[in-house]
Amino acid sequence: MTERDLFKGLPEFLAVARTKNFRKAAQGLGVSSVAVGATVRQLEERLASKLFHRTTRRVELTSAGLLLLERLGPLAEGLEETLKDLQDRRAELGGTLRICVQALALETVLDPALELFAARHPGVAVHAEIREGRPDLLAEGFDMGIRLGEYIQSDMLAARIPQPVNWRVVATRAYLERHGRPEVPKDVMAHHCIRRHLPGQEQPYRWEFAINSRIIELEPPGKMTVAAFSTAMRLVGAGLGLGYLTESMCRELATVADIQEVLTGYMPPPNYLYTYFSPANRENRRVRAFVECIRALDSVPSP
Repeated sequence: MTERDLFKGLPEFLAVARTKNFRKAAQGLGVSSVAVGATVRQLEERLASKLFHRTTRRVELTSAGLLLLERLGPLAEGLEETLKDLQDRRAELGGTLRICVQALALETVLDPALELFAARHPGVAVHAEIREGRPDLLAEGFDMGIRLGEYIQSDMLAARIPQPVNWRVVATRAYLERHGRPEVPKDVMAHHCIRRHLPGQEQPYRWEFAINSRIIELEPPGKMTVAAFSTAMRLVGAGLGLGYLTESMCRELATVADIQEVLTGYMPPPNYLYTYFSPANRENRRVRAFVECIRALDSVPSP
């Protein structure tokens, strides 16, 4: 028996043995049932053994067929697994993925997504930078970004991340005992506030409040103006003023400082973070793979 003849008819035999049906086996192989039947008969003639009992109602393996399936089945499964591994290796992603994110997306979205992405695609290098405002992805060489929808250019392709971004105004108990609790939004104008100034912005970040279903913005007063949320959290935790932080930041801060929420009835509706990229990167496999990792993070807490 030549090497070429050695494997002839075995795929057809396995297909029929697994489905117990010549027509279904033919459909799976993409050929006609007549062709499958002829090939199996040729295999039986070559082996001088009948492999199937055929009736108009059913197809059953003979003792010779059972023996062949018992020996051949594991070998075929191992071969299929090897071929799949080779295909996966060939399809493995490489190169570098450049991402720009807003700071509030770091711990709740970027960090867990990076961990999953590294496990799924170890051949890809990731370069992530914190950028506030509205960076130009293409001009600055980024493949994609993660930020609040209001900071995304209209010509970008964007997909919302389901977890909401809920804002809170907080201060330490000691600060509130010294300076009193603000009861309505305008009261913050008489307080020390920890302000944030975003790079590229002319004015400090304005605090948003909801009054009678209307959103108002206030520029909070204060001597402390910082860029990083982490710095703002430390200053609030030190009792130096009111802070405008996300829900998850407040949870983290509450583990090290005795903080309280104020103005709970005036907070705006939640914001949402988005993944976004240029239409030019629609078919970028690294971008698509990273977006899939973010979608897979069902347990991501709200920022």
